[in-house]
Amino acid sequence: MYHQGTLTPRETITRTIRLSPQVDLELQQLARQERVSVNYLVTSSLQKLTEWDIAAEKFGFVAIPGFLHAKMYSYFTVEQARELGEWAAKNFGRDFILFRFKKLSLDTVLETLRLLGSRYARIFSLQHTFDGRVHTIIVKHGLGAKGSVFNEQFLTSIFKGLLNLDPESERTEDQVVIRLKTPREIGKPTWSESYRRQPSETRMHQEIPISYGG
Repeated sequence: MYHQGTLTPRETITRTIRLSPQVDLELQQLARQERVSVNYLVTSSLQKLTEWDIAAEKFGFVAIPGFLHAKMYSYFTVEQARELGEWAAKNFGRDFILFRFKKLSLDTVLETLRLLGSRYARIFSLQHTFDGRVHTIIVKHGLGAKGSVFNEQFLTSIFKGLLNLDPESERTEDQVVIRLKTPREIGKPTWSESYRRQPSETRMHQEIPISYGG
């Protein structure tokens, strides 16, 4: 389950669209192959566009095979992986949340993690439960030990830096577990809303598109 604030619209709207004969043929063939309806394929593609593709393009995400991504992480030292996680949280995490959801809150942070773990992004596999007092977030990534260091630092930095919370964390080679007690009131973020990148950080953001999952 997700923390309150997640909305799933149930109403639908009928629209007529024009397709080329070739696209229509390929859709029908794919629908038969996958044993779904053409309508399902079309609506899924549009949902992926609105939920993920627009934001992914703006932030320069690139597709990297999981095994290659894991190999890249293996060349990091533990300290480098930790520093990259901190940097990604401060430079990517905050901006992505504000771009997608327009505000910083526990709900929007959780929604962002859900999106990064969705079938569209596939950055990692996410499980999230809430027992009324403690949020438990389990991230499985398949990136090896250094990938766990990165993801642990990224997640804890997101909660500490953006929401001034103090999560508990533990990690194994391919998994990170975050436990977060529900606060009565979220304090002022460590990273101010008015935070602006320094010139060197801006150049790094432009030169290295962030795609940190597996």
